[in-house]
Amino acid sequence: PTKAGGRHRALRPHEVERAEREKKDEEDYRRRAAERARLDKQRTVQVGSVVRIRAAAMAAMENENQTKNKNQNQTKRAIMVKTSGVPGLNQVLVRWEGGSEDESVRKSDVVLVDQEELDENPFVEATASSNDKIKTDRKHNNGEKKVRDASEEEKKESSGADRGGHRDDRRKSSRSDDRRSSDRDRKRDRCDEDRDRRDRDRYDDDRRDRKKSRSSRDRDDDHRRRSSRDEDRDRSRRRDRDDEYYESSRDRKRSKKERSDDRGDRRERSSDDRRSSSAPSNPPSESLRWLTPNIRVRMISKKLAKGRQYKEKGVVMDVLPGGAHATVQMTDGEVLDEVPERYLETALPKVGGNAIVLAGDPQHRYTKGRLLERDSSKGQAAIQLFEDMNILTLSLDDIAEWCGPLDSDMMS
Repeated sequence: PTKAGGRHRALRPHEVERAEREKKDEEDYRRRAAERARLDKQRTVQVGSVVRIRAAAMAAMENENQTKNKNQNQTKRAIMVKTSGVPGLNQVLVRWEGGSEDESVRKSDVVLVDQEELDENPFVEATASSNDKIKTDRKHNNGEKKVRDASEEEKKESSGADRGGHRDDRRKSSRSDDRRSSDRDRKRDRCDEDRDRRDRDRYDDDRRDRKKSRSSRDRDDDHRRRSSRDEDRDRSRRRDRDDEYYESSRDRKRSKKERSDDRGDRRERSSDDRRSSSAPSNPPSESLRWLTPNIRVRMISKKLAKGRQYKEKGVVMDVLPGGAHATVQMTDGEVLDEVPERYLETALPKVGGNAIVLAGDPQHRYTKGRLLERDSSKGQAAIQLFEDMNILTLSLDDIAEWCGPLDSDMMS
């Protein structure tokens, strides 16, 4: 559809289907209405209905009309021309099959012809040649009738003025009958127009109802789609918020640990200055170091590589003697040498991934297993060991993702 002064917008698939359905429904409705109108003519007596005249009535009509050709009415079928306004009591006007003259018959003598019979033997109306012949016969009959009427009028004029008064009364009555018949015809036409208007209004109401129902269904579908999108967006936001909270908590812990390490280093340096130069300093215990090859770590300092590897992940390739520095290969392939331990933190695997225990119970240190679940709010994770299939609940800071090979006996 195109708005005034706007650009053309292509129809969506559901709009095209809806337009096709509406067009098809309208065609079906019109076809059914036409078929119903065609069939109704043979269900109720009306103008255009094909009828049959009863045999007794036909015999009486033939006896009254000796001058007419009897072969003309042998079929005894006719078409309704006029159902009201015909002079006489309960009379209708019919036209015989193959003829063009209209004749008045009693309505009770009329019988509707079955639709099946009409399908097998259609009604035949008068052709042009037969009409011409009938017109010539009619003119001849009219001429004879005029001669007879003239003779009768001469007789009536000779009979006196009284007969002339009766003739005037008959003319007035015929005019009044004509006026009444015309009034009835106009009334019938108004009734037909009212019925057509009611049919059109009913069709328009049905069409509006169908449009409303389709629009309500479309609104419900749009609402469901929007609600599903909103739920997915809220779910992703909650996941991102949990991850950010966990990362920030780890950053705070690491920053506290760095500050404590810095304070410890300063205290050690001050104590070393107070001591004699010959007294050796105690190196940090290697049991507190957690760096080991083939684990995934995250860079938490901007002091290395000009800060471009900040918050990026990498794999520990080698640990220098003393365990305080390591060689790390980042995700983009860059290799960083002598990275201090305090610049790194452990990276966790996905649920179902391989993990290694770096701290905690010395009995399970450096054992490998599979991560079953993790809870960021509590800061805990459940890991199942490959050795004895035991399940341990550890802190998230005590495990890391294992990127190295696994022994075949562990996996069996």
